[in-house]
Amino acid sequence: VCKRSRRVLSLAAALICSAAAMFVSAAERPVPFENAMRRALTSSASWTMTKTWSDSPIRISSSGTVSCVKGGGIFWGVNKPIASSVSMTAGEMVFRDMRGVRRIKDSDVPHYGEIKKAIDCFAAGGPMTLENLFNVRFAGDSRRWSAELLPKRRDMGYLIKSIRLSGAEKLDEAVLKFASGETSSIRFSETPGVR
Repeated sequence: VCKRSRRVLSLAAALICSAAAMFVSAAERPVPFENAMRRALTSSASWTMTKTWSDSPIRISSSGTVSCVKGGGIFWGVNKPIASSVSMTAGEMVFRDMRGVRRIKDSDVPHYGEIKKAIDCFAAGGPMTLENLFNVRFAGDSRRWSAELLPKRRDMGYLIKSIRLSGAEKLDEAVLKFASGETSSIRFSETPGVR
């Protein structure tokens, strides 16, 4: 996996986990959405991802696990097709794969530090938001919801066109559309007994 892809994946994982902090105030966050995102911040899940490209019929599938530890970071593990992982904490991301271990400072990934602070603040029940980075459109009702995140800043838009999250009591799916034409659709299945 190239350096750019690792950074984009790390940023995407952080954005998925921080989505509920992106509303201006707690009053504006739909309750089912907020509950599902708070649950995601203290859960472990299996995931399957399908990548497609706008200019190619190729589809690539991968699978693995993700664990969020309240205030402690995010662990994103890939089981297939090639085993690898990334651990995201307050100061750095650690990548592990067949080539060894690589560390990237959060300052080397645009907005990662700001997003990580929002995740931690939201997990602790705080009001921090990321409305300066994204416009958020919400749809749904008390049973099913979806939220679309659209970058406000050009330096975010050159990586990500949009992120669509959907679910009910928990986060079920994230669809990330990248400026490169790649789309990653990720389905989550919460790991029983781990909360």
